[in-house]
Amino acid sequence: MKVSILIPVTLITAGQLAGAIPVASPAPDNVTEPEFPKQFEHMVGLLGRVEPEDLVSRHVHGKRDLEDHIVNGVPWGKDPKNPAINLYDCGGKYARYRQEFRKFETDQSGRVLDLLMCGFDRVYKKRWNPNGMSNWKDRSATFNSYPIVAGIHGLPFTGWWGHDTSTGNPNSGYCTHGSTLFPTWHRPYIALFEEVLFGNAWECTNTIKDITTRRLYQNTMKTNFRLPYWDWAENSALPGSFTKDWHSFNSVTGWGTIRNPLKTYNFPDNLNNNWFRGYARFDRWANTVRDPSGNDDNRSDPQGNINAVQNTLRGNAANLRQSISQLLLGRNSWASFSNNVAGVGSPNSLEGIHGSIHVWVGGNGGHMAVVPFASFDPVFWFHHCNIDRLFAIWQAINPSTWVTGQRNGGGTYGVQANAWEDKNTPLYPFKGANGQFHTSDSVRDTSSFCYGYPETPKWNYKGRDADYQRFVKTQVSRLYGGSFSASAKRKRDGDSESIDKGIENSIIDSNKITEYRVDVITDKTALGGSYSIAFFLGRPSPRPADWATQPEYVGSYSVFTTSMAMTPPPGIDPATINNNITGTVPLTDALVKAFARSNLTSSKREDAIPFLEKNLRWRAVDSEGNAVRVRNIKGLFVAVSTSLTTLPTEETPWEEYGEWTHLADIVRKIGRDGGPDKVGVVPSPSVSPVSTTEAAISTEAPATTVVSEDQTTATDLSTSASEASASPTVA
Repeated sequence: MKVSILIPVTLITAGQLAGAIPVASPAPDNVTEPEFPKQFEHMVGLLGRVEPEDLVSRHVHGKRDLEDHIVNGVPWGKDPKNPAINLYDCGGKYARYRQEFRKFETDQSGRVLDLLMCGFDRVYKKRWNPNGMSNWKDRSATFNSYPIVAGIHGLPFTGWWGHDTSTGNPNSGYCTHGSTLFPTWHRPYIALFEEVLFGNAWECTNTIKDITTRRLYQNTMKTNFRLPYWDWAENSALPGSFTKDWHSFNSVTGWGTIRNPLKTYNFPDNLNNNWFRGYARFDRWANTVRDPSGNDDNRSDPQGNINAVQNTLRGNAANLRQSISQLLLGRNSWASFSNNVAGVGSPNSLEGIHGSIHVWVGGNGGHMAVVPFASFDPVFWFHHCNIDRLFAIWQAINPSTWVTGQRNGGGTYGVQANAWEDKNTPLYPFKGANGQFHTSDSVRDTSSFCYGYPETPKWNYKGRDADYQRFVKTQVSRLYGGSFSASAKRKRDGDSESIDKGIENSIIDSNKITEYRVDVITDKTALGGSYSIAFFLGRPSPRPADWATQPEYVGSYSVFTTSMAMTPPPGIDPATINNNITGTVPLTDALVKAFARSNLTSSKREDAIPFLEKNLRWRAVDSEGNAVRVRNIKGLFVAVSTSLTTLPTEETPWEEYGEWTHLADIVRKIGRDGGPDKVGVVPSPSVSPVSTTEAAISTEAPATTVVSEDQTTATDLSTSASEASASPTVA
């Protein structure tokens, strides 16, 4: 086990603690309020007294609609000072952008971040009943408490506020994974949390004693407050506001200093022992943790290892950017874009990328890395807000492509296992204003929930669809373009290996570059929990903890799952459930860097294939951080693919990806164990990683090189006939 790195705790004074929240008492339930337009009646849970002339006070009635599962977002209605301005027109120029977290925390002199922090702190402290999820008529449980909202996703595996079903999977929450509904289900879920957070943040503003300051903060909410997204591809490391121990509010608020609510969530009233009973360590841990170490196993207050999380995220920065660029600008069907189930299309998917982030942030068995516990870590909401943003960007680029039907093998709490899902399938347990359950069709447009993103300002391009798509694609290339179209972005992330002009000339041919990636198929139940496959161009360290900081490290594909996935729903034949999932790890940027430290002369196949045969390696690590022999991972198959990419020009300022072709013999020559520790030679497929002698990167060509251009799957290409007969389930 790793040695825990403890984050130093900032000392605060007793006076500062005395100035922290709790805030003012809520208004009595029998207070008579003036009538306001009914469009605000759905809004969630504001119990504090507000100024009558302010339309947002209608939040006080929202608890009735949350009880009925109504999720509509945070609209504004008409401007009380100028009724001609309809702020309720969510699709117009008054729609509110969700901002990237780093911009969010620096806007308005910190007021927006103050509101976010106070909103989280307040929702954490809402009264709740441990039986509230199932006993929804018990009014002692607050509708908008954090456990009740977070508990929709995974544990405690029960109906949400009166929505119950006997047809779903009792070993699952409502979340849709391995499902065609993965992007659409999470949209109303994040909108629900945004409503809850807004209501709690507004309560905070009503505790500011100075009227001028209170109005300043409330006006800031009206113009700037939406749930921010954490763009881990554009800048991969966790923002400082996710890792610091304390947050000090601006002095004008009178809120003092609180423990940082974005670093961890402290379970109230023994919730962990109530809802997580029987789940090793999770029932003992009284707070969420990222990358726990062996020292945390027996603690009630695990500390985690933020440095290790940051190293993993930074080590995968290039991997993430290339994956996002290829996902958004490539040729994908809905099935291959939306989810990671093997056999539905391209191996690169939104769900696959999303799962890797979960595992990298959760680390060795932390809450984010395990499906039923993930939503209790506050970083979950910012991560999934970014997933929704990428979904919205993809929609803008592919406006005519929409949800296609697919079986959901494992099911959810609301959907039976192996049920057929399509655009008309209810997104349990969320309802719209009409009282009917949301479907993918009803959540198709983000303006339905009164928000947008900086890259998708559709209302600025009415009647100009081509111009709109051009704008969106250009933004994707600007943020996530590869080595030759986003060098400034790479340098900003601390990538010191700039591209020599001579190397650039040897790689680019007529404004085209040959790209490479690793394709992975694996069984998500193979190791009884989440796990990762790491790839290298050179010798891997024998210590998995060192992998992400090695110069040879390319990136990882991580499987986001849970031990519960190994238990089929009652009455379901396990053989009927497809547990195989797919993912990719781009190689192009790593190959470009290899030019600087080897005699690799071009990215053309005749040069790159021999190089990959001699230097590509892969290793595996389980959910506890222990190395696992890759040949023993059930269902693991690996292949290398190539594509010809056209680089951005003034006329077409974004990458255009060609079709991907599998190269069969690279993996066969490397072997079932992911290659030996020694590099610089073409290993025999039977060689195991036993050598401890490190060799320099080499590109000397082997005696024979065979390239297959068959458009087949990675499963067909990863194992030779002789290997398959001996061990058909390993790479």
